[in-house]
Amino acid sequence: MRLELADLPIAMINLPHQNRRRFRARRSMDRLGLPFTIVDGVRDAPRHFGCSQGHLRAIEMTRGSGPFLIMEDDAIPTAHYQPQVEVPDGIDLLYLGHSQSGYSRSLTPSGTPELTELDGSGLLVVHSMLAAHAIIYVTEAGVDAVVQSIRKSMSSDPKERHDIGLCDLQRHLRVAATRLPFFCQSSDLQGNAKRDLRRLQEDFISQPRAVDDVVMTASGPLRVVRSASGRLEYVAAMTTADEGQDRPVADPAP
Repeated sequence: MRLELADLPIAMINLPHQNRRRFRARRSMDRLGLPFTIVDGVRDAPRHFGCSQGHLRAIEMTRGSGPFLIMEDDAIPTAHYQPQVEVPDGIDLLYLGHSQSGYSRSLTPSGTPELTELDGSGLLVVHSMLAAHAIIYVTEAGVDAVVQSIRKSMSSDPKERHDIGLCDLQRHLRVAATRLPFFCQSSDLQGNAKRDLRRLQEDFISQPRAVDDVVMTASGPLRVVRSASGRLEYVAAMTTADEGQDRPVADPAP
């Protein structure tokens, strides 16, 4: 099944007081030609409890007779964005973004997600990946399972993050992701930049990088280049609707 993103119902979760995020989301989506509806997020404590309520509200307002896309307002397009995607039969959820973070109750509270090739489809099978910034809900079975999971997380004590429940579902549903992310979470809005740079510095020491290597981070893919001064540095391996070109991010080695 080929899905044209512009034809999908799209809901963007945004807290009413976060005007900067709403403005940036509108500008990016307008440039992609993607019509969408703003769904008011919920401000609650703990913060992830409000996030769960926001996702549940967006799903219930958008679900209907076919696939739909739920996005968070810090999602920005990457250079890998495509206006359509081919979805094999039987896929319940399709992630349009990646994350370095994973979760497995049976192993450890944190770790790395498992992503494996899906039968030459150009997609990846997703296991234990913590990400919810851009997901296409393909089947009613997938929608029902996610709604039930979110409600369960909201009724747990203490309140659990809903994306942990999504990790659990990845063992039972057929969940896939585009091989390269169409969207990533903005480091400017997420506050991930310093954490990612520190992780990249440590990574370069333990695993030396070469020119054109690509490293995945929570802020998106980064590529290693050699600067005019001869130093190796990271640049964002993406083109956002806001910036239009790769930009220096960090020096991975002296």
